[in-house]
Amino acid sequence: MQKLFVLSFALMIVSSLFVGHAFANGFVPYFGIMAGVVFLLGLFLPFLSEYNILHRSFSNIGDNFRNLMRSEEPVEGEVEILLPSHAKQKAKTYQLHESSNIKAGLVLFIAIGLIFLAIDGVEFYVLGDGFKTSNGPISNF
Repeated sequence: MQKLFVLSFALMIVSSLFVGHAFANGFVPYFGIMAGVVFLLGLFLPFLSEYNILHRSFSNIGDNFRNLMRSEEPVEGEVEILLPSHAKQKAKTYQLHESSNIKAGLVLFIAIGLIFLAIDGVEFYVLGDGFKTSNGPISNF
């Protein structure tokens, strides 16, 4: 998982470098920009997954608390009898450590971003003049 996270970060940097190089040569890399956005979303995917798990668990705890605290309206003449068996109900279990299928989603994000980056890379470098410079090499002299 951590390797996929680092790979997504590295590919986001690569796509931003590609977009900068393509803009400098007058090419507008629409798919390169979308690839950078997809890689950025891939960086936030693990955090969103963890938030989703915690949100569901805390919502479940809150719903149970509200159900326990709700008192029924007594009917006239009705007597409530508490038996010892009611005190020994099964404990509720919460899935705070439940694992999600986040790796598959992150691999999908990386694959989509790589396809977008490859489309513009081929169009700019192979089909276009991405390797040619109009003013010669950049120099300080």
